[in-house]
Amino acid sequence: MTEADGVEQVTAAWARIEQWLSEHASLTRRMLRPPADERAIRDAEDRIGVAFPPGLRALYASHDGINEAGHYADYPHETVPPDPADPYWVHENASCFLPGGFGWLPLGAAVGTAGSAFDPGVGPRIPFLADLTDACMYGIWVDGDGNLGTWGDAMPLQDLGFTLTQYLTSAADALEGDEPAIGREGIEDARPFISPTGDGLRWLDQDAPEIIDDHEADGWRPA
Repeated sequence: MTEADGVEQVTAAWARIEQWLSEHASLTRRMLRPPADERAIRDAEDRIGVAFPPGLRALYASHDGINEAGHYADYPHETVPPDPADPYWVHENASCFLPGGFGWLPLGAAVGTAGSAFDPGVGPRIPFLADLTDACMYGIWVDGDGNLGTWGDAMPLQDLGFTLTQYLTSAADALEGDEPAIGREGIEDARPFISPTGDGLRWLDQDAPEIIDDHEADGWRPA
């Protein structure tokens, strides 16, 4: 695959996902941040120590990740809500809108995570996605060639055996069809769910029925 092919395939898959969000999950779509400018992307590359693969650069040129629920000024509580059906909780879950239950890290958060979560001895990795509902303690990294893997608190880095293109294409295919998407461990087991308010997207792994039951009890429904 040439670099041009990688950009074309990544952006095509992302365009399908964003169109689906616009039509079916407007809450999540509104949480996407404005584009990152070239200077910000270059600064992140310098600070992390690796050139972003072309497809990832194109993604950040479209959006600088997603806002977490903490950015919402109308949140009425001072502590984590006790009720998962609380509007704040709905926003927080809807920010984890990519398969495996991950949110897209803004560049600033990616730089900070790279500095705190990764051992320099393993080589540079770009923290791309994280579980925003679990304080970013687990997530997916991208290397300079577009390969994906996972990191976790006190866990070694793991290769997932697929690429950014494959991950996003799998998500787009699942949203438009009925097949599961690639989830947390590289297994096609992630299913999309819509928030109780009917406008936020969240992915749940079908091999975790207790988590699905909890979400459905709170009003989440399969997309």
